[in-house]
Amino acid sequence: MRLRRRYAALLRRASALTSLPLVASLHAAVLIRGVPALLAASLIHGYAACGDLASARALFDETPRTLSARTALAGALSAHGRCAEALNLFSGLEAAEMDDRAATVLLAACARAGMVAEGRRVFARVPRPALQHYTCMVEMLGRAGEVEEAERMVAGMEARPDRIIFAALLAACRLHGRVDVAERVAGLMRRVRGLALGSQLRLEGKLRRPWQHLTKNWHHAPFQGRRMHQIDHIHIPVSTGAVDQDQRVSAKNSAWPSLSAFLLVRHCKRARF
Repeated sequence: MRLRRRYAALLRRASALTSLPLVASLHAAVLIRGVPALLAASLIHGYAACGDLASARALFDETPRTLSARTALAGALSAHGRCAEALNLFSGLEAAEMDDRAATVLLAACARAGMVAEGRRVFARVPRPALQHYTCMVEMLGRAGEVEEAERMVAGMEARPDRIIFAALLAACRLHGRVDVAERVAGLMRRVRGLALGSQLRLEGKLRRPWQHLTKNWHHAPFQGRRMHQIDHIHIPVSTGAVDQDQRVSAKNSAWPSLSAFLLVRHCKRARF
């Protein structure tokens, strides 16, 4: 158990560095130590974060198809734009066999692919939807133009909506020019206690110009200049990898920003991996 935790931590750091040689070296060490099945999901995630989907898929085919392994590969495929393949990995599984993480991955894949009907079916199978599930649904419905349905979903949530859900809903209003829905969302946001929106995109600067094309009087727009609400960039946390416009993979290095490949190699040598 201790050895598995150590390898899992090293694989997370190697994945954050997007260093394929380090992931491959740790994979070799795992094979030598004889614990590949227990770390299959971490290895799949590591290869996918480095853009090596072929190795991730080959490893998945060689190991027991546990839920964690399916989730790791599905998240990787979805992040690389292969959403249909990601959904096929869970075909035949019952709702009771899925956990919150797997449901989030599936809903994110449906949102990316625009598969609204399939997303509704997946969401209906979640016994107790969490905030991340609602976020994926609002993102999916917003992209498909179902802004009012997304609004009703947010208004009917049992849990308190957070800033990411409101950001997704407001982005849909802006995309489809639904000033009427944005006005109602603004009122809903004022009624939510303790809501603190992000600090990256100011509505005064980012949303004022698009709304002026839809309403002649800025003071009648859903967000007045004096309210200076802010919205964060919408991000569905499925995988550390992201797909660029030319379909090449780039990965965020937000985790362990001060860690370098040299330090990780030195740590492995000291631990005699």
